Amino acid sequence: MLAGLAGEAGPYRRLLDKLSGLLRAYCRAHLRAPLEAAEALFTPAGAEAAMASRDLERVMAELPARTRSLIRDVKIEGLSTREAAEKHGMSESAVKVAVHRGLKSLGGKYGGSIPDED
Repeated sequence: MLAGLAGEAGPYRRLLDKLSGLLRAYCRAHLRAPLEAAEALFTPAGAEAAMASRDLERVMAELPARTRSLIRDVKIEGLSTREAAEKHGMSESAVKVAVHRGLKSLGGKYGGSIPDED
């Protein structure tokens, strides 16, 4: 460092060369993107939402129509259980049970879990 303060560029150059080599080695070892992330780089804008919507429809098609409709109303459209109950002519507790059982069925089939509800 004293040589650098005296105006000599050589010590700084060697230090920068050493640090840049270490930085390149670190990046090669630790900053590789997984193959799944590479797909995201080449996916057109909006395609991810379209694929998620398609997948959701495919999964939901496995449920009975009433359960599918209740899950869509409560979890996707954001209706309250009271609003969904009125819409479908059911009690609120029946809506909660149907939604829970539907999600539990999908979770068992696809390995997910149901988050705790308040």
